[in-house]
Amino acid sequence: MAIIALCCLAAVLGLALGGLTYVRQQAALDQLDAEIAVARRSAERVRGAMDQLRERRTALSRLRLQKSELPGLIDVWNETTRIIPRHSWLTELRLAEAANGRGASVTMTGFSAAAPSLVNILDESRIFVDAALTSPVAMDPIEGRERFSLQARLRVPDGPKEIKP
Repeated sequence: MAIIALCCLAAVLGLALGGLTYVRQQAALDQLDAEIAVARRSAERVRGAMDQLRERRTALSRLRLQKSELPGLIDVWNETTRIIPRHSWLTELRLAEAANGRGASVTMTGFSAAAPSLVNILDESRIFVDAALTSPVAMDPIEGRERFSLQARLRVPDGPKEIKP
């Protein structure tokens, strides 16, 4: 009888040990599920932030590329000094970006022996387009030349290049 009682006690202890192990494992799994849910939410936030950064980087790269496609102030200065005739000189050269961020315009004021001809000279340039006088040409008695003010847009490249993320 004692052997049967010991066997029954061993079976009950074995079942209790198995049940306890199962309960501990289930508690550990539940805790891991909660930690995984928290980590998943954090990972989704990080992924969202990375996607936003990638979009911003792409937009910044696109803007830098557009900016690099347009002639800069040094290019405008070089082209202006190359094409303006010797009988003309500038008192002001202003470069302004367009409001839409695509393109720029140049405003020039100065003196010339033949101010109206400067419009055609600028239109024949490789970087200026749509040149026009912005005020009437007036003779300056002190300089003995015509005072002019003209404006031209910078030539925009045909199409933007493709940005690879």
